[in-house]
Amino acid sequence: MVKTARAPVTEYSSLTLDEANAQLINASVALLQRVWPTDKDEADRLDRYIREQRSRNQARMHLLKTEKVVVAHAITFARETFSEGDTLPVTALAGVCVDPDLRGLGLGYRLMEQICAESSRLQRLPLLFQTEIPEFYTKLSAGLIDNQFFNSRAEQDGNNPWSDPHVMIYPADYPWPHGPIDLNGAAY
Repeated sequence: MVKTARAPVTEYSSLTLDEANAQLINASVALLQRVWPTDKDEADRLDRYIREQRSRNQARMHLLKTEKVVVAHAITFARETFSEGDTLPVTALAGVCVDPDLRGLGLGYRLMEQICAESSRLQRLPLLFQTEIPEFYTKLSAGLIDNQFFNSRAEQDGNNPWSDPHVMIYPADYPWPHGPIDLNGAAY
């Protein structure tokens, strides 16, 4: 079935998680619950979301919204990883999603274009993320990487911490190291 609907007019926002943005945080959590339902009620999920994001270094919420309705969401935060004993700082990318009723209209691509442009403009560290759909991110100039990943903080050290089958960086031409990478924490 081909979608004939037009994408809604949206506004991009890159926000910190503070009380001034409480309404948008609530709307984002409602979207996350629709995309990845849990057995927790929305208040529990909201509390967990806020605690988790505030514990992350330099966490930013990236949104596409129409007035007060959040239609696409992602989170970025600073993460210190390690390669062969050297510190390898990255910008973690997580929680990329689009309202299920609006998929196929280019909103996810529009959101990621903004995040990638912001990252490039600010000369940020490379984005590091996992995905089931690498083709989508390749169109944005991200590249697949094939390093062995582990989490030295995990009880069972040595296991791949990622749950999705593909790990990528943006930009693809970033001088990414070869060899094992310590994710230095749980996957995101």
